[in-house]
Order: sequence, then structure tokens, then C-alpha cells
Amino acid sequence: MAKTIAEYCIREWTKRNFPVKDLHLEFTGPRCAVLTDRNGDRIRVVYHNGEVQLTDAW
Repeated sequence: MAKTIAEYCIREWTKRNFPVKDLHLEFTGPRCAVLTDRNGDRIRVVYHNGEVQLTDAW
């Protein structure tokens, strides 16, 4: 269950855009999360100005 609107939006956006079961979503701040796939590839997801955006990958 999401604790904030930002968390809810990030979770819903992730479900719509990455319909893969082997993903790990870890919140690193009130409006930021890191999405990791089974290969260990990661991307940062941010809720900003009412939109969810990808910011960087590593």
C-alpha cells in the first residue's frame, strides 16, 4: 500500500510501463525510487510536478 501520492503514482506507472515480474522497486526518498531488473540494471524513477519521469540508469 502506497504511503503518499508520489509513491502511488510511481508504483502505478511502473506497473503500466514495465509489466515484468522480476523487478525490484526501492524507494530512496519521498519522490524517488530505483527500479532494478533481474540483470542488475537499474534506473531512477522520480515523481516531479505531477509526472513520473526516468532520470538516469547505471
